Formats: sequence, C-alpha cells, structure tokens
Amino acid sequence: MGVEGQNCIEQEIEKMFENELSLKGRAFSNYIALKEVCRREIDFGCGIKLDFQYNPGRKASVMAKVDEETLKRRPCFLCPSGLSPEQLTYNWHSATGKGYLIRVNPFPIFFNHYTISADYHTRQEIAGRYADMLQLAGELGRYVIFYNGPKCGASAPDHFHFQAFPKGHLPIESLVGREELRNMLIEESSAGAQLFELSGYLRGAYVIKSGSSAAMLQIFEYLYSLGKKHPNEWEPRMNIISWREQEGNSNAGGGAYTTVLFFREESRPKCFWGSEGEERVYISPASVEMSGVVMTSSRETFENLGGEKIREILNEVSLEGSYADAINNKIREL
Repeated sequence: MGVEGQNCIEQEIEKMFENELSLKGRAFSNYIALKEVCRREIDFGCGIKLDFQYNPGRKASVMAKVDEETLKRRPCFLCPSGLSPEQLTYNWHSATGKGYLIRVNPFPIFFNHYTISADYHTRQEIAGRYADMLQLAGELGRYVIFYNGPKCGASAPDHFHFQAFPKGHLPIESLVGREELRNMLIEESSAGAQLFELSGYLRGAYVIKSGSSAAMLQIFEYLYSLGKKHPNEWEPRMNIISWREQEGNSNAGGGAYTTVLFFREESRPKCFWGSEGEERVYISPASVEMSGVVMTSSRETFENLGGEKIREILNEVSLEGSYADAINNKIREL
C-alpha cells in the first residue's frame, strides 16, 4: 500500500511526478518556480477569505487565446504529437470504458498538479463524462478533480481534459460547510442526494452532496439541463470541482462525494480587456479562481487589487441572479 490511506493510482502518478521532475525539463523549472509565488489574503466579505496569488509561470494559461482560428493554427499540446520529450504518461480507464492520459501539468498552480486528458482528440464537453469525474474523485481520494468549460478557463477547449491537485488549497472546500451561505433546494432526494445554491458566496454556485455516485449523477444531469446556453456554444458555461471524503485512514473512497458547479455568465471580466484610460486587470477566472484562489500573472495587478474589485470580477462572470432564481424555482417545483 505504501503511504497509509494512499491507493495504487495515487502512488503511481506521484512516482511519475518524481520521475518527470528528475529529468529536469520544463515541468522541473516551473515547479521550482512555485516556491517564488507571492500570496496574500483577500477579504471577500461575509467572513470569507480568499487567496490571491501572483504566479508569472501561469501567464500562458491566463492569456491563452482560444478562438477557433488560433486553435486551428497551433498543435494540440494534449495530443502525443504536441508533448515535450520528457513528459511521462499514466494510462487510466473509467468504468464507462473511456480512456484517459494522466500527465504532470507543466504549468502548475500547486505541487502535484496533473492534467487528465481524453486519449483521443475530442472537444471539451462534460456530457457523458461526469461519472468519470466522480470515479476519479474516488480513486484519487486525496485530490480535488476539476473541469473548466470551453468558455470558462480551458486553455485547450479542443481536447477534453480534467485537472487534479491535492485537497486543502481551495477555500470552497470549507465554504460548502457553512450553512449561513446556503440556499437549500433539495434537502434529500429520493436517491439520497442534497442540492443547494451557495448564494451567500456567488450566484449560480450549486453544491451536490451524496454518498451515492448514481444519486450525484441524477442531480447533476438535471441541473446541467437547466443551465443557460449561449448562442453557438455546445454546453452551458461552467466550472466544476469534485472530491470525495475519505473515511478514517481507509483507502480513497467510502465517504460522501461533493461537487460544486459554478454556472457562468461571462468568460472573462471586462477589465481583462481594459478600456480607454483604464489599466488591464490580468485575471481570467477558471475553476480555481471561482473556488477562492485568484491567480494573476501580473505583479501590478497583484499589488493593486483589493477584495472589493475581486468580488466585482467574480460576480461579473458568475450567472446573473435572475437566471439563478429561475433555476431555483424550477428545482423547487419538482
């Protein structure tokens, strides 16, 4: 078993992580650079504290161009032909029969940051893959698994992928337990799942909890069907974070699943693009930012922004309140 409470897949990918860093390629340099990341705490209001980080190594992701023409011109960096020579791979197959390639993320946010990509080139779309996300959350029990929608922070919207890093970094992990932030929608479904909006934090932030993956899937699929579709987009704009609690010192799994689904209105805030007489603010919200760790690749942005502006940015890209109210009313009618 190795480390107590650690399962085989965790051991294998962490061994792969050590082996890849020993090759001293791009990932090695960028993980060393994590030690230089600057951090400060931000007061978001309502007793909520967020983590604000300056990480210049994330510039490529923050500034990524994901328009159709750019994607056509560049080689896909998640396909085998786009990999660096030192990038190692762990092959994983889900119970639904889908193949995935787990690799060290060469542009990390935290230590032991992995990309979990489909084993063939197919667009970023969660439909038909949420069950795989829950399975990963169970098998990687010490990790959070996250999904950035094609218009919500995915720097490769043309190639399906999840990401994962160890639990304990994201404020959302504790915020879901604060009852005063909850707008309860389903106390307990017939299948044994709970659903509430974390409206005291952000509108359109929905939390599903259950010990049953089947119950989680049932609620998720219904919630997904209520999401706002934008013209010429194949799924609602969203970010998703999932994890599974561990019971005692047992292997990953055994405890309740939690999924936080952030429905989104905007891909990026207006201030990202700047306007006449106004400095650009280099924050491009994805799952990690929506979960309370706000990243910028600009020192000026890091030094000048306060909690009020960050709250404004996250509220701007979140689902508008009237649409969240409409979703909530439909759920209550069940």
